[in-house]
Amino acid sequence: MVELGALPIEIVNEIIEKLKPVHRLTLRDVSRNFRAAVDNVGIDCEKVEIVLKPDNIVNLSVDGDDASNHDLDVILKARLAHLSVSFDTENKENRRIHSESLASTLKNLENCTTRSLLLKDLSCHEILLLLPFFNVLGEISIDGITCIDQLREVGQRSQWSKVTSLISRVWIKDMTILKHLFHLNRFYVKAKSIPVESAIKIRDILLNNATFQNCVIRIAEWKTGIPEIAKVFQPDYTDGNLIRYRNSFTISFTSHSLCIRRNE
Repeated sequence: MVELGALPIEIVNEIIEKLKPVHRLTLRDVSRNFRAAVDNVGIDCEKVEIVLKPDNIVNLSVDGDDASNHDLDVILKARLAHLSVSFDTENKENRRIHSESLASTLKNLENCTTRSLLLKDLSCHEILLLLPFFNVLGEISIDGITCIDQLREVGQRSQWSKVTSLISRVWIKDMTILKHLFHLNRFYVKAKSIPVESAIKIRDILLNNATFQNCVIRIAEWKTGIPEIAKVFQPDYTDGNLIRYRNSFTISFTSHSLCIRRNE
């Protein structure tokens, strides 16, 4: 039987190209020659997921297959289609350790390029720590951000312009945060209430907005009544749960939400 290492490099490359990314990573650990051969061909993975679990275990998957964490730096050097980072634990110390470890890994790489990036259940501090190390060619999505009232700091980073969607399940205390959200394509946030002043700012932002598509703002209580808010967008409003603003947006009200959608 001919050993793989004895085959011509062209044949070895053809064999590597037929392997799944996780198997290429395994082969890479066999010898220096195989490491060089795999690095020459590339890992060629599309989707990478990094999840910090409640038991303080980091799950790393490549195109749906479990991978070894010691290969993380190799994986992140590949040109990715989609990368997601998720912290599924509330343990602050574990989150700190792993966010700093990931930041160190990213910092040591020449580049971490991905077409899209998902940051799930991260705090603003963790987002601020990690975001500068990613070269995102397309969209950035933020799902389940904690401490949304610190979002102003994230909004000052250059990468913020690439964020297209955001989901927050914590209550907004500082309503001025809303002005940082309407460059997004879509977002879901929760607010204790919406005062007239905030509605006016939203109205003015929508006047010259070309990117925003839709949002849902979950309302705990309409301290300012729906009619008062509706009249900000449609002065002759009298009744109903649906209005149009400048024929460009449809705004709907329920007992616990404000929804805005760009008309097609």
